[in-house]
Amino acid sequence: MGLVDMKEKVAKILGGFLERNKNYAVEIYINNVVKNSNIGKIFITSDSVYNADDKGFTLEWDKDENFDVRYNKFSIPYDEVVACYEETDQEDNLKISETAIVILKNGMEFDFECIGMRI
Repeated sequence: MGLVDMKEKVAKILGGFLERNKNYAVEIYINNVVKNSNIGKIFITSDSVYNADDKGFTLEWDKDENFDVRYNKFSIPYDEVVACYEETDQEDNLKISETAIVILKNGMEFDFECIGMRI
C-alpha cells in the first residue's frame, strides 16, 4: 500500500473514530505485537483535536493538572504505518465497543478506545 493510500486510510479510520467520539475521553493502549505484550496507555481528554497533514496524523489535548496527564501530543507518521483498521463488538444492532488500531513498522500497536467519559 502506498503512502497516499495509507494516509487516506489512517485519516478515514482514526479520524472517523475520533470524530464519532469527540465528546469523550479516549485511551491509547500501547502494545508490542512482536512480543504480544502491553507496554502502557495514554489518557486523552475530551477536548482533543486532531490534524491530518501530508506527513502524519497528530492528536493534541489540554493538560489537566487534576489528572495524571504528562503529555498532550501524539503523532503517527504515515510512512511508518503498516496496518490501520477498526474492530467493533456488537450485540444484535447495539454497538458495545469500538477500537481503532494502528500498527507501525517497528512492531508497536496503538489501540484507540473510547472510555465513555467526558473529561
